[in-house]
Amino acid sequence: MKTKSKVLLGISGALLLVAGSVAGTLAFLTASDSVTNVFTIGKVALTLDEAVVDSDGKAVDAENQRSDEGNEYHLVPGKRYDKDPTITVSEDSEEAYVRMMLTVTKASIIQEIIDNDAALEDYADLFDGWDDTVWLYKGFTENKSEDSITFEFRYANKVSGMAGEQKLAPLFTELVAPGSITGEQMNELYTNDGNDDNDFKVIVEGHAIQAVGFDTADAAWTAFKAQEQSE
Repeated sequence: MKTKSKVLLGISGALLLVAGSVAGTLAFLTASDSVTNVFTIGKVALTLDEAVVDSDGKAVDAENQRSDEGNEYHLVPGKRYDKDPTITVSEDSEEAYVRMMLTVTKASIIQEIIDNDAALEDYADLFDGWDDTVWLYKGFTENKSEDSITFEFRYANKVSGMAGEQKLAPLFTELVAPGSITGEQMNELYTNDGNDDNDFKVIVEGHAIQAVGFDTADAAWTAFKAQEQSE
């Protein structure tokens, strides 16, 4: 009986040693994974163009022949000319505010023409086809030293290119030459000195700025101006 007991104790001791060895090699059940956030650069892009016109100032093909450099017009009092400045917001562009800036040079002469023509109330009468519910007029600034005046028009809605490029309505469709322009005024508008920079021009610029981060269009365009001035 004593001998048997010793054997059983020896076996029990061996079992305990084995159990202890197993416990020491146990590992926690774990798993891991990761997510990598990739940031691509957003963009805001647009193009500005207008229909190509013939020598008579009439659109050759308003849909298929477009110019991003503008046209030259032979000014004749009382004549109407096709001109349709049109902005297209590019595909994949972020949601943006859009505007056009219309600058008229030789402003003092143009103002004189308007003041002396009973049929003209203001500069708006020189441009036909403007929809003031689509392109909102936001005021003007004068540059006395350059004798120019610039008008601001903002597109009524924010525009996104995420669903494809967005072609907006033109700012206007025609230029109207007042019938009351005198020969003297014509000579002042066109110097014939061989330098086109000294001649009368209508200049249109298209601008866009992201809408995200701005509570209002006013705040966005204030930031746009500040960034332009710092560049």
